Amino acid sequence: MGLPLNSRMEFQAVYGNIPVDLVILDCDGVIFDSNSLKTQAYATCLRHMNVPEEKIAEYVALHTRDASVAREIKFGYFFKNIYPVEDVERAIQEAVKGYVKECDLVYDSLEPLPEALELARICSHAHVVSGTAEAELQIVFQNHKIDQLFRSIRGTPTKKQTHITDIISVSVKIICCEMCV
Repeated sequence: MGLPLNSRMEFQAVYGNIPVDLVILDCDGVIFDSNSLKTQAYATCLRHMNVPEEKIAEYVALHTRDASVAREIKFGYFFKNIYPVEDVERAIQEAVKGYVKECDLVYDSLEPLPEALELARICSHAHVVSGTAEAELQIVFQNHKIDQLFRSIRGTPTKKQTHITDIISVSVKIICCEMCV
């Protein structure tokens, strides 16, 4: 997928020579083309827990209906309502641990999309806001050596809207101060 802009020249052709002071990018589907692979990671972690394939298919359908719901909430719903287990909390913890392990493999297998990196390079204040756990994002971006392109890399447990509001609030002050100098 990725951004439709392939270069600074193409960006300027679309948006003119206006300076881009602030950009907020999502991780999955924007910086990394990872959405389908992360969906597969859910299925793989449930297979490792010996969940039947028809129940895995129900979980995948649940996930794809709203990928923005936190993994702990989706797993909780799954282990309470779709595939009931005796110890729901233990099952959630095991599933999350397995999912994180699978996602590590996903991100290791991918390269960041060059269009997103170019946008981050030409912007004076580029940030990442994602529904992925913040600690995991930090590691992924460090491993790919792209963390320095962004002023901040933010994820859960804080909600995206809170991060975006905070970034805009702070960035507007910084941009205004830089314009006055």
